[in-house]
Amino acid sequence: MLASAFAFFAAYNCAMGGFFIDSIISSLVRKIRAQSRLTKAGEWPIAVGKLSRIEFNKMDSLIAPVLIYAYEVSGETHYGSARCVEIREELEIEARDATEKLEFLRVRYDAADPMESRLLNEDNPGLRLNIDHESP
Repeated sequence: MLASAFAFFAAYNCAMGGFFIDSIISSLVRKIRAQSRLTKAGEWPIAVGKLSRIEFNKMDSLIAPVLIYAYEVSGETHYGSARCVEIREELEIEARDATEKLEFLRVRYDAADPMESRLLNEDNPGLRLNIDHESP
């Protein structure tokens, strides 16, 4: 009986340890990819864009704002979106009001593929939401 309990405990710890290691590795990979995207986008040219709308994705007691924006490159209009870090649900109206008051956004775009774009907080000091660069 003691041997089977020990075997179960060992298997459980192995499985849970594997789960936690997978979670840690997954989190590190997301952070490395986010930093890579930030570094790459920091070298891209800037276009002036305009907020089209803001959406809020509910996640339990938090909401994840998503900014939908338009920008123009060489006379052609492109659209992009940026997911923001989650905020408390009761801040939705304040976030919406502050974001909709922005007159323009500075949008980084890939000159080789202008449809690929990023919003960076450092380019948009009036933006009171934090962009989540870990999301693709």
